[in-house]
Amino acid sequence: MALTHATAVRNAIADAVVDLIDAAGSGGELIIKDGGVVLATFVLPSPSFGDAAAGVALANAIDEVDATATGEADAFELTDAAGTVIISGTVTVVGDGGDVELSDVDLVAGDPVSVDLLNYTAPV
Repeated sequence: MALTHATAVRNAIADAVVDLIDAAGSGGELIIKDGGVVLATFVLPSPSFGDAAAGVALANAIDEVDATATGEADAFELTDAAGTVIISGTVTVVGDGGDVELSDVDLVAGDPVSVDLLNYTAPV
């Protein structure tokens, strides 16, 4: 039989994980990458995420930035203000199921980039 968590436990897990992003005293960063190349860096608000519900913590509004390099976004890192990586995962276009979803993953240096979806889901 597989382990499962009650909703209250999933909420506590999600809140604990995303609270690490703000632990250095301010919001961290969302770094969008193409392999190891940084394409765009978003400074997250503080707090970075709202309280979890049903095991999911949704990111608070993230301001649009301009891409710093050209490439196809495929990965991301969420860091605290000190630069420690807290979460990493995949980037896809909206609807393709990435951990972060963008309206366009083909980024061009100098063009605006916005985040359409960023959340953290605790394990079931």
